[in-house]
Amino acid sequence: MRSRDTRNALAYRPPWLILFTGYLCINGLFGTLYIVLKLPTQYNLLWHIRRYFLADYDWTAPWAWTDPSRYLWLCLTEVVTLAAGLLLWMHPTRVKRVALTVAIALIVGATLNSLTSLGEWLTRGSLYPGWAVKSSVVLRDLAAYAVPALALWFVHRADTLRRPAITLIAGYLLVVGAAGTMAHIVLLFAEGDQGYPQMLRDSGWPTISPDLLFLVWQLGRFVTVAMFFVCGLLLLKRPARIVAVAWASLAATFVHPSVAVLLLATDQLKLGSGFLSTLSFFSGDAGVIAMALFVLLFAYRLRDRSRDKFPECRICGYNLTGNVSGTCPECGEAT
Repeated sequence: MRSRDTRNALAYRPPWLILFTGYLCINGLFGTLYIVLKLPTQYNLLWHIRRYFLADYDWTAPWAWTDPSRYLWLCLTEVVTLAAGLLLWMHPTRVKRVALTVAIALIVGATLNSLTSLGEWLTRGSLYPGWAVKSSVVLRDLAAYAVPALALWFVHRADTLRRPAITLIAGYLLVVGAAGTMAHIVLLFAEGDQGYPQMLRDSGWPTISPDLLFLVWQLGRFVTVAMFFVCGLLLLKRPARIVAVAWASLAATFVHPSVAVLLLATDQLKLGSGFLSTLSFFSGDAGVIAMALFVLLFAYRLRDRSRDKFPECRICGYNLTGNVSGTCPECGEAT
């Protein structure tokens, strides 16, 4: 039998805990769905297992262990993330343990990914020409370390924060947006086929061509992460605008998959045979869109809940209970 205190803790979930739980469930669900959808295709999980463990794979080659370890661990991480989200929903009082478990899994996966990149630099340096391409890879990996670090910091400081849910959303947007934006910016100075200058020359600009659409498709993620960073800054400065920020973030998530749909419709992007191949290709973007939709619904609920509790400034969200001056003491906006 559960005690009354435990039942009360299960009945009340603060908004930030609902947000954190939703993030784990949505990301874990779509990550696991991607693994399942890849099973009928050629390069699936079973194919990797047969290649690395049931065939004559050369484990003695330099850095030969990093790629299979990374792939198998990332598959495990998606399942762990989904299980952690479900566990946290049933046992919200275990949030610190769950956050620590997921953070360790993500950091180990990020480390294996970084080691794989390092091994490719040392063994196949032609894949990463110049400092800009290497810097871009490092910056993309940086977000994989920063997100679990942010989660660990947040769950230990949530009770002391003034607006924990908004802080969590803004922190995630800033971390992912800053790392992703910098990773794309350095590609503006990169040499070779992976650099944006060479892509632009090959695209035939300003003539519309398939290569130009591919360049726009690559730049789609640039636009998305840049919008995330701007939205994070805006949310920190104007927390009362959380609904507008959520709408802008949702719009940013549609940029990359929209261009991919255009490429598919014009037969300029080949994803292999079968409907499941197409679904698995879009599962990553679908997960990001689903998370943005969840944040949008959460933003509406959080705004309505704040209005029901007390009057607040429409700009900064400051509590205006008892204020008769007609001016917000926090930002100076007329009320």
